[in-house]
Amino acid sequence: MKYRQWKKNYKRLHGVNPPLELDRRKKCRMARRAAGVIRGVDFAEVASRAAETIVNATATFMRSMGEAFDKAGTACRIAADYVQPMEMGEGAKEWDVTDVGWGYSVGERVKVDGVGGGRQRYSRHALATYERGTAEKIVELMRKDQLEYYRREHPEKVTSRSDAADAVAYAVKARGLALGRG
Repeated sequence: MKYRQWKKNYKRLHGVNPPLELDRRKKCRMARRAAGVIRGVDFAEVASRAAETIVNATATFMRSMGEAFDKAGTACRIAADYVQPMEMGEGAKEWDVTDVGWGYSVGERVKVDGVGGGRQRYSRHALATYERGTAEKIVELMRKDQLEYYRREHPEKVTSRSDAADAVAYAVKARGLALGRG
């Protein structure tokens, strides 16, 4: 009866039921209910689900970062190739993407001598995919791999082209010839 009298007295003085911080009986009742809920939880399952969620989030983040870095690396390689392209000597394979109707194919470009006057055709389709971007990335990787192979095994066949310097030298030479100094 002591609790009931305390609660009635509090309500008469303040006009409302006592708050949770002051009501010990209500706190104990809520703690017992919470303990019953906690007893029913399988912590191994919760931990495995949490670990799986963390792994999935990390993998998604890494994939998106890899894609961003891949695009940035491709842009830097393209810029470097425009500034100073690398050429491979004779015997190097050329890879191109062709539309095959249902998708795209990566093939080796080969010059056919004789009939047709040196026209180009594709032979030995190495790989087929549904997306053009994927096929272009495969071609880029194959060219890069071949360039690295030539750099390592046949460095004499790899040269750096300097188109800008060649253009300036040609312009200076042409200017000199035009002025009669050549």
